[in-house]
Amino acid sequence: MGIPIPEQYGGAGMDTVAYAAAIMELAKADALVAITVAAHTSLGTIPIVLSGSEEQKKDYVPKLASGKMLGAFGLTEPDAGSDAGATKTTAEKNGDGYIVNGGKIFITNAGVAGILSFTTKIIENGINKG
Repeated sequence: MGIPIPEQYGGAGMDTVAYAAAIMELAKADALVAITVAAHTSLGTIPIVLSGSEEQKKDYVPKLASGKMLGAFGLTEPDAGSDAGATKTTAEKNGDGYIVNGGKIFITNAGVAGILSFTTKIIENGINKG
């Protein structure tokens, strides 16, 4: 599960070619397993590795890299499809957090994931920040 994840977060620290080769080998045996692993790694884990806070990386990535937790990613919306630029889901700043309004569909691993990342438009002080 953690082939391309940095070793400091419990992954193997291998390159994209090794990761792609592993996914192709999995797909030869079972395409559904390959899709699950690819979605978990590429969509559920890598965004945290690239954009998460150090605290989020330390809390979640080792569990994700080991397979103790699965990750999911939500992009597709009923009215926007998979066009990230047409995302209608909003996240409005509220104190230290955000209030999220909207809906996602077709989220691979959602039913079994321990963490979900998803696209939103950020609203701050009533202004759409994109």
